[in-house]
Amino acid sequence: MNYKLIVGVSIVLGGMFGQCSSGKNAVKYTPVESNQGGVKPKWVTNRPTDPAYYIGIAVASKTTTPTTYATVAQGNALNELASSIEVRVKSNSMLFSFEEQNAYRDEFKEFVQVKTNQDIENYELVATWENDYEYWVYYRLSKEQFEKDKNAKISKAIDMSVSVLAQAEQEFSQGQYRMAMIHYFDALKPVKPYLGESLKATLNGSKEVYLGNYLFTQMAQGTRAFNISSSSSKIIGKWGGMVRNDELTFLVQDLEGKPISQIPVKFAYSEGIIRPREGVSSSSGKVFTEIKKLGNTNSLQEVKAEIDFQEMILGNVRPDEIDKIIFERISNVSSKINIEVVAPRLLVQVNTGNASKQSKEVLKTGFESASGNQGFLIADVKKNADLLVSMESISRNAGESYGLKNVLLNVSLKIVESESGKMVYQDQISNLKGVGNSVSEATAQAYEKAKEQIEKKIVPRFYRKYIH
Repeated sequence: MNYKLIVGVSIVLGGMFGQCSSGKNAVKYTPVESNQGGVKPKWVTNRPTDPAYYIGIAVASKTTTPTTYATVAQGNALNELASSIEVRVKSNSMLFSFEEQNAYRDEFKEFVQVKTNQDIENYELVATWENDYEYWVYYRLSKEQFEKDKNAKISKAIDMSVSVLAQAEQEFSQGQYRMAMIHYFDALKPVKPYLGESLKATLNGSKEVYLGNYLFTQMAQGTRAFNISSSSSKIIGKWGGMVRNDELTFLVQDLEGKPISQIPVKFAYSEGIIRPREGVSSSSGKVFTEIKKLGNTNSLQEVKAEIDFQEMILGNVRPDEIDKIIFERISNVSSKINIEVVAPRLLVQVNTGNASKQSKEVLKTGFESASGNQGFLIADVKKNADLLVSMESISRNAGESYGLKNVLLNVSLKIVESESGKMVYQDQISNLKGVGNSVSEATAQAYEKAKEQIEKKIVPRFYRKYIH
């Protein structure tokens, strides 16, 4: 019967050890003790050590797991055996080249430990012991046999990797850069469980390399075959305005300047979310994004486009820890467009009907002063304006009270884009009362109150809505 140990750092083993599978590597059953009850054997009370073997011993409660205690004990013992296999990262391995501050990242240690412990064969069941409450099991694995099995697997993995690597290098030489990058990563797959080893290999019958490091170097150099450039290094944007996709267009090309299609690109915007966040280059190599609204008044903003090698190579497959560090370290192929963001210019126009010119100036200067405090610029003529502000005011006599004249004032306000005529904001002031000894005095008071509302309420509301 052939048993393979499939374990991980946190994997709980089930009933697999009670099943048989075909194969030439047999698990040896040479129990030195297998009995029930009585005095606990020495290996239960005093854990044995043997420099020639990895050892795994475990116990399961018959009370807690009355139907599965044997399987539980076997799984725990084999997990313990596997965890005792020390993984040493060799100095000319890929993982050694990932060393940071003289310490390997914990996730790398865990990754290589899991990979090394997979498919362990030729372990031996040495003994079992049980009483009414406990079931004990004792496994061991010859260190010499383990190394022999591992070396055979490494040799086979290297052969498979070299074969795929040859395909990748041929594709790269033919200018098929995207497929070459995919196959460089495919060449890594067979040797991933052994990236802590030297992996010495011979390429093209004569060139000797350490395969893990060589693959990483080829991947890093392969990214240099890709270039992404922007349609313009700098553009001008206005507060609250849109940046069109024809302004945020990028071009993906190869070493010879030829456009490359089907290359995934991810976008980042200095001020937050951008849509779309990713794209794929067209047959002309172009890919683009856009900003629906410049909702931040920072004067210098940027959009960055970066070739997404992870998406290009793995697609929807989740990267493991080795993949993650490779993608972190291979060169950042990116480009950016700076956006100089300026305040829009406002042209304020007021129609006060039969009211005095002074009343008109009260509303106009009130809006201009308040919007200027918010950072907006004021245009002198329509052709220089980005936004047109129009106010219509109507006042009417509302009679007298206590010998004083009353006036009610209504003001409507609209703001549109100068070029498109699109409405961007509208507001109104209704039945604002002015009181005075005369109608003109009451009217003047009403306009002053309207000015105060424009400065303190209407303009701040407009700013918030327009920007955000």
